[in-house]
Amino acid sequence: MTKFRNAVENIHSRFRVPLTLRCECGTIMKLEVCRSQAGYYLGFECQCSGPYSRETDYFRNHDEAQLELEKYRDSVNN
Repeated sequence: MTKFRNAVENIHSRFRVPLTLRCECGTIMKLEVCRSQAGYYLGFECQCSGPYSRETDYFRNHDEAQLELEKYRDSVNN
């Protein structure tokens, strides 16, 4: 369970992750739930070049990652 709590701590307390980034190709990327063979995480993915960055540790499933993304968006917008 600690590994998954660390994912939340990374994105909420260590640093502020922007909700959008611009890739080198010019594409605007949104912070989103991404998936790799290792699991689900919050990060950025470019339509042109694929995975760009992973901003959290891995979550057990898509729903947990989506919930944390929504909480993070709310905290940034408030």
